[in-house]
Amino acid sequence: GQMVHVVDWNLDAHRALTDRGIACTYGDLADPETLERAGLKHAAIVVITIEDETLRGTDNVFLVRAARRIAPKARIIALATERADIRRVTDAGADEVLAPRAVLAHDLAKRILGAMAGDPPRVAPRLDGEVID
Repeated sequence: GQMVHVVDWNLDAHRALTDRGIACTYGDLADPETLERAGLKHAAIVVITIEDETLRGTDNVFLVRAARRIAPKARIIALATERADIRRVTDAGADEVLAPRAVLAHDLAKRILGAMAGDPPRVAPRLDGEVID
């Protein structure tokens, strides 16, 4: 089977992923039929990478619950918009929850403290396919 399978409703993203040989299902994440068509029940890992503000008519709690129902044994990694949402998403069935704003704030604080201590600047990452540390 496929190593990676993306579900997205953005046609540009769908084309870009397909052009790179990444399996893609066009559709609405909040629609259980879309998730079934994408083969979610066979997934070992489910990653929900979109924040609640970007979603329309659903949220990560709903998506995690749907993923857990369809793929009960999968490891689910999801996002929480606010730090306070981490518990709600965890309670919905996510194994790991990341709050990107909290991660960003933590990294920014480290960089500011490093700059104040005279640490050398960190090289800005390139965003053309390289992994950002």
